[in-house]
Amino acid sequence: MLSKHTVSILRSLHLKKYSQEHNLFLAEGEKLVEEAIKSSPKTIKIICTEAWFDNNKNILIPPNISVEYATAKQISQVSTLVTPQEVLAVCQTDFTSASLRESVNKTVLYFHDLKDPGNAGTILRIADWFGYKDVFVSDESVYKYNPKLVQSSMGSVFRIGYHPIHTQELMQLKGHTEIIATTMSGDSVYGSKKIEKGIIMFGSESHGLPAELIGLADKRLTIPKHKTGNAESLNLAVATGIILSYLG
Repeated sequence: MLSKHTVSILRSLHLKKYSQEHNLFLAEGEKLVEEAIKSSPKTIKIICTEAWFDNNKNILIPPNISVEYATAKQISQVSTLVTPQEVLAVCQTDFTSASLRESVNKTVLYFHDLKDPGNAGTILRIADWFGYKDVFVSDESVYKYNPKLVQSSMGSVFRIGYHPIHTQELMQLKGHTEIIATTMSGDSVYGSKKIEKGIIMFGSESHGLPAELIGLADKRLTIPKHKTGNAESLNLAVATGIILSYLG
């Protein structure tokens, strides 16, 4: 069973400071654990109750991933879930770098001031669905391994690159590739053609894209509101899915 010291370390991994210090994060629940196993060798340990292990012998765990038993109470002490499951994975963080300039030989995505971890995880899931391998974000955006981000990504956090960059890197792309800004006013995305190469920029729900980034755009696109619609804005992840269904 887990020692008190180990429980303390595992709990600390939910905080960015200690996740970065140990280069580790947690993936909780059966779905994420199965995705974590697929991502091996980034996954280094499965922690579960003995009962869970006995009931899930059909899940093939590679020999390089160790298994350690814990009590349901210990897992509950470590978990951030309202209803903790009986299994979690300890995984290595992955901050493989990607150059924005070198990536724009295809279509890439940029999100400015992406602060909500639930939205961020869902956006990684959407990017994964539409075949994007990397997401670029402004450097003040949410930490990739925030527990809510990991959970809402439903495993896409293991497959999709998440790269904080400075806005200066975007400015250097002007004239070198097509730059599209998603805004509250612009051309309707419904009539747009799919793009093969360029960058699509998304702003935060509360403030949108800053003027300096909108000024870089070769094209501004919007999701038109229905004539009877009264909502002030769309959820960012929902808007991302709609935009990519037309442009991606």
